[in-house]
Amino acid sequence: MLEAGANCLPAALLFLGLAALAYAIVPRASSAIAYTLVALTFLWQLVGSLLGAPGWLVGLTPFAHVGAIPAQSFRAGAAAVMVAMAAAAVAAALVAFRRRDLVGA
Repeated sequence: MLEAGANCLPAALLFLGLAALAYAIVPRASSAIAYTLVALTFLWQLVGSLLGAPGWLVGLTPFAHVGAIPAQSFRAGAAAVMVAMAAAAVAAALVAFRRRDLVGA
């Protein structure tokens, strides 16, 4: 069960990085943006599969690349790509934070 839980960490880190980027750019709307991203990608994973959308189109969501651990093996390549995208989003958020006109106390 620990391995199955750790399998979801790359997707969670990706959404966390995107939420940090949204907070750095538009702080007032960042929570709405973060929750909307999670909800839309989850709904697209669910509805796209039910409607029989092409595999590449359903595969655009991070949830498509999280394997069901007891039944499937860990997808290291997909996890590495999601962690790299999360790191890029955090780096962009740090750059955006530095550009903001905040005054320290």
